[in-house]
Amino acid sequence: MVFNYAGYVYDTWVEYEEDNRKIFHSVYKDGKLVKSIDFTPYRQMSFTDFMNYIDLGMPSRINKGPLTSEGLQYLKDTAAFCEGHSFT
Repeated sequence: MVFNYAGYVYDTWVEYEEDNRKIFHSVYKDGKLVKSIDFTPYRQMSFTDFMNYIDLGMPSRINKGPLTSEGLQYLKDTAAFCEGHSFT
């Protein structure tokens, strides 16, 4: 599955093992690898996940495990909340 958003391209490759499969996620720009995405290897990113990932500045893990759809949504909601409030 390939997505294009804001000049970035999401692509995957799958490693098949005897008892499971792992999805590796990558982001490209102008045909060059920007970085590997530390997203759960057991699920594809949705287009919304990829948009959130790019809009959030391509974040790394937020806890011990890889990023998930729920984690990206949490980061997006937290960022939106912080934008609307002053903490000084």
